[in-house]
Amino acid sequence: MYTYINKYIDLLNFCDETQLCELYSAQYPEKIQQQYKSIRKYVKKALKSDLSDIDKYYLSKEAYGFWVAVLSDDTSDKDAQVQEGKIIGMIGVQENKSWFDHNSQNDKLHKAEIVRLGVHESHRKCGVGTALLQHLLAFCKSCKYDLIVATTMNVLPDAIAFYETNGFERLHTELCASATQSHPPSSYPCHKGDNSTYSLQFLRYALKIDSKLIRD
Repeated sequence: MYTYINKYIDLLNFCDETQLCELYSAQYPEKIQQQYKSIRKYVKKALKSDLSDIDKYYLSKEAYGFWVAVLSDDTSDKDAQVQEGKIIGMIGVQENKSWFDHNSQNDKLHKAEIVRLGVHESHRKCGVGTALLQHLLAFCKSCKYDLIVATTMNVLPDAIAFYETNGFERLHTELCASATQSHPPSSYPCHKGDNSTYSLQFLRYALKIDSKLIRD
């Protein structure tokens, strides 16, 4: 149904890279970005850093990867105005050596971190995210990773459901406070200027590659 491209930078042009930024930003609704300074700043940083240069941040590094799902000609959705060549999903992976985990045994494992996961609103719950995750899992196995980790937030229920449906185990939940009061994930910085600091929570998930399978 979908065309999945591994090293998309070889096939897509700059305009399609712009699609990535638009898709990623859309994963965080405007209401949430307005309410939480942390999220707003995090999204802006992502758009200006790795999402603006996929080749530099992912494709040129060993054991890093990035995949996109693109509509092919026979799956274009004219009613939703999602046409051939439209990026409808993406996922990235990077090595993580600094994952903060209450379980010291996990610190000894070779860990991969899921980053920049996103699916177009018109194609959610259609298997796009799961298919991308399967590509990522196969890649992580080939790179000899032991554990796949991921962080999401309590204000993103679709992301929570995605990880739990696909066999990820929730390790723990952390309140977002100032950096001196908690240990927010490095990829999700917290700021004192958040309008509702303690209502924002970070959920940490993990999937052991050798013991669990991704489920549809």
